Amino acid sequence: MTRNLEGQKTKSDYARGEPICENVRPSIRLEDLPQDVLYKIVSKLPSKEIARTRVLSSEWRCVLSTFPRLTFDGVAMCKCDRAHLQQHIGKFIHEVNAVLQKHGGMVVETLEVRINFIDNLLIRHLNNWVGFAVSSQTKNLTLDLKPDRFWDYNDSY
Repeated sequence: MTRNLEGQKTKSDYARGEPICENVRPSIRLEDLPQDVLYKIVSKLPSKEIARTRVLSSEWRCVLSTFPRLTFDGVAMCKCDRAHLQQHIGKFIHEVNAVLQKHGGMVVETLEVRINFIDNLLIRHLNNWVGFAVSSQTKNLTLDLKPDRFWDYNDSY
């Protein structure tokens, strides 16, 4: 559609006195797609990108809150390196527990937890997380629990 400098339509915008329709793409929002299609889209994203999509809209946050693939990485969630992770372990545990509580009663396809195993602090929470995995019929459970001083061991594989 042509417009003059003032934004008004010109004569060339009309055919036989009728306005010419512009080719406009249909407006489809992600929230309008079926949930299984949304899950398929989200499942192709890396965990970091899934976390970033939470800012798109409140509807999108609702989709993510029921997403059946849960991945928790202590370093990524706390935005710190492994050396400073111990300072943020409480925050990590709290966030994992909050997400698992929201997913209570839902089937979870994948549950992954990656964190340094620090001074038996995680034992009680690990028991709860494994119990959640069993009760939610989790198909793939990954617990990547590197000991705090992993590189101090001579016999590591």
